[in-house]
Amino acid sequence: MRSAKRTLGSFAASCCVLIVSLSGIAEEIRPGVFRTPDKRFENIPDYPFGAHYVEYGGYRMHYLDEGPRDADPVLLMHGEPSWSYLYRHMIPPLVAAGHRVIAPDLIGFGKSDKPAKRSDHSYQFHVDSFMYFLDELDLKNITLFCQDWGSLIGFRMVAGAPDRFARVVAANAGFPAGPGDDGLVIGAQWNQPDPNARLQFDEGFMGWLKYSQTVPEFDCGIILQAATVREMTKAELDAYRAPFPDERYAAGARVLPTLVMSQQATNREAWKVLEKFDRPFLTAYSDSDPVTSGGEKAFQTRVPGAKGQPHTTIENAGHFLQEDASEQLAAIIIKFIADNPAREKTAMIMADDIPVAHTPEGYWTTMPPPVLEGCNEPLVEGAPDMRGMWKVVDSKMNGEPSKTMLGGVQRIEQCGNRVVVTGGGVTHDMRCDGTYENGVNDIGEPSSGGRAISVAASFENGVHILRPKGMPITVEREMDGDTLIWRYGPAMVLRLKRID
Repeated sequence: MRSAKRTLGSFAASCCVLIVSLSGIAEEIRPGVFRTPDKRFENIPDYPFGAHYVEYGGYRMHYLDEGPRDADPVLLMHGEPSWSYLYRHMIPPLVAAGHRVIAPDLIGFGKSDKPAKRSDHSYQFHVDSFMYFLDELDLKNITLFCQDWGSLIGFRMVAGAPDRFARVVAANAGFPAGPGDDGLVIGAQWNQPDPNARLQFDEGFMGWLKYSQTVPEFDCGIILQAATVREMTKAELDAYRAPFPDERYAAGARVLPTLVMSQQATNREAWKVLEKFDRPFLTAYSDSDPVTSGGEKAFQTRVPGAKGQPHTTIENAGHFLQEDASEQLAAIIIKFIADNPAREKTAMIMADDIPVAHTPEGYWTTMPPPVLEGCNEPLVEGAPDMRGMWKVVDSKMNGEPSKTMLGGVQRIEQCGNRVVVTGGGVTHDMRCDGTYENGVNDIGEPSSGGRAISVAASFENGVHILRPKGMPITVEREMDGDTLIWRYGPAMVLRLKRID
């Protein structure tokens, strides 16, 4: 009996030791959310930087913030499955050159919290978390450096808040937006410095996708080494393993490869913003990355700010070129900033700063000048971007072809939640807040004999909706790709093409 008690006692003691041991490795801060213990990051080589955090959606997001706080920021965005450690050799020379350097960890990576469910990670979630990050730190005149998933998120940030960015450096970046799109090139085979790693991705990205979803242990050290030309030390490989004590922490790293081709419709809309982005845009791709090889051409030809820039190829560097050419990349960024000084800061002109426009008595015979010219307040969330000159190219009445309004031209201006529609001799100037007070309060079309109208305007699910007072119909405008659909109640449907 005493022997049995001693055995049970020894078993219980062993369990306690095991529990204590595991508690030093795993830290579940609440059900389904893990936080890598700080002990895992002790003694990491060449990473002396202080930790900073913001809270988003109940998760703690880690970031580095080095250099003078009053300097314009260089934002370094990491990809999959790395973390801010990737930039440890680039940060010191950038700071020495006088720049503020910010390197965040995606939620699920590095020192940031790690949701354990794959469904907690979505493309949109990560974009939203970084849009919040930009606002929380109020970053302006940003020089963005992005690679891998850092570009998938980074270009959405540029599209969502273009006025915050002064320059962009795209390195081994991709931004796919649909079948045949050249924003991502899928190559043939990753590097394989260690034959025991068995990372022979004969189908390039698709091979990586299959591997990421089937390999029993998601070893970030092996993955980083397989996509890097130089041979890293064991301490460096262990640093990449540090954020993930076990598989419970790796949901984000596991799921991101499956999300690369998601949100293509949203990315197509973001490409429209990039195709108007005229601030300096530089590509710096490596010569040994089959996953993104050739992808720089999409940005060089489609982004206005890329024209005339000294685009470069980093020689003898793999997918994670930050590991292979950190000093060269830092020097490229420093020179790029010096050669492209930020534009002079101008005050934000808000929609409220511009007087309301009205249709003049007797209308007019020529198109008047723009009303909202110079207004740079960003469009409110949910507003379809209808800005431009439009011509009616198709008209249907009760489903049948009609000549009503066919060939008519109108100009649409937007700023904040304000919309000004000019054409046919009238100006409809409105705030889209759903009220009659701030909607259209003007005279009607010439055919109405100058009758006063009152119309409430709003944005609902991406549709611009007008509700004339005292009338049981709505007038709606919404974007359908590159065309504008304009509906008068259930009877008339017009399709307009942009002519400017």
